[in-house]
Amino acid sequence: MTLSLSRAGNGDKLGYRFQIPVRAPALRILLAHYVSPYWLLFTGFVALNRIQSAFTRWCPAMMILRKLGLRDA
Repeated sequence: MTLSLSRAGNGDKLGYRFQIPVRAPALRILLAHYVSPYWLLFTGFVALNRIQSAFTRWCPAMMILRKLGLRDA
């Protein structure tokens, strides 16, 4: 099992819908530690967006990823 971003249909069980929420917070925490603590504000914004998308089933990141050619797993 790999955790790399991939196009749907290649047999990868974990789609990008799982991979991005797992990897992105770690990246933002590292950026907050080494670059600027303001990255934590972005982390808070993303958390609020995820709460909102749980109720509305609409997420701006999904639109961007679909335009890049990635499909739901």
